[in-house]
Amino acid sequence: MAMLGKIMVVVFTALSLAVFTWAFGVYTQRIEFSAPAGKDTPGIFKTQQAKAAELSANADRAFTRWSGNLATITNVEGQRYPRRSYYAALLQLGEYGLIWNAQARQWAPAPAGVPMFQVLAITKDGYIDVSPGPRQPVLSREGGAPLRSLANYAQDAVKLAQDIRTSREANVKWIDERKKLNDEIVGVTEPQLVKGLRRLISEQKTIDEQANMEDVYAADVVTNREAEFGLLKKRRDAMTARMEELDRDPERKFVPPTKKDPNRAGN
Repeated sequence: MAMLGKIMVVVFTALSLAVFTWAFGVYTQRIEFSAPAGKDTPGIFKTQQAKAAELSANADRAFTRWSGNLATITNVEGQRYPRRSYYAALLQLGEYGLIWNAQARQWAPAPAGVPMFQVLAITKDGYIDVSPGPRQPVLSREGGAPLRSLANYAQDAVKLAQDIRTSREANVKWIDERKKLNDEIVGVTEPQLVKGLRRLISEQKTIDEQANMEDVYAADVVTNREAEFGLLKKRRDAMTARMEELDRDPERKFVPPTKKDPNRAGN
């Protein structure tokens, strides 16, 4: 019993010391829920109350801002699909010249008069106006005509390339024809000598000049010969006429001379 009493005394002493330490700590580290007397520091209750009031005001402002943003987003979200359709229609019109046919539910070529590229209209709030209505066409810098679709310009480019190839083939053909004509005019030396028109004409001119020179040189001789021939012809004609006249004379017949007569012409 004595030993048990001693043990109990020790245990109670230890417990007393532990409780004393806990009570001392609680007293020294106590939370000031209210402002201590004689101190300017507010208590934890007032601090948390002020913080809660600040957070509540911030939450009210955030809710007000969130409500306004939600309304704006709802409005913009409602315009997103119409705007997306409007932009898709503009892209189809500008790229391929097509518009949406609601009855046939397919893209169809745009009718005449519909501008492929349109001047965008801006609303008062700064957004692009997607309401239906006529738009002014975007004009080209060359000529001021309305711009056509990209597909039309691509077709023009293909046609222009084909025209260029055709023109190039024609140019090659005409270059060959020109070479042939040049060879005919100038002549060739390979593989064999072929006189051209220029050389032939030059030779003909040379022959003509030589003939003219010979004609000028022989003009006097030819003139004298023709004069003598004319005189002899006149004398022969006169003699022939005289003989015919003698043959017609009834009293005297022409008798060929048997010997040379010095008075007869031609002896």
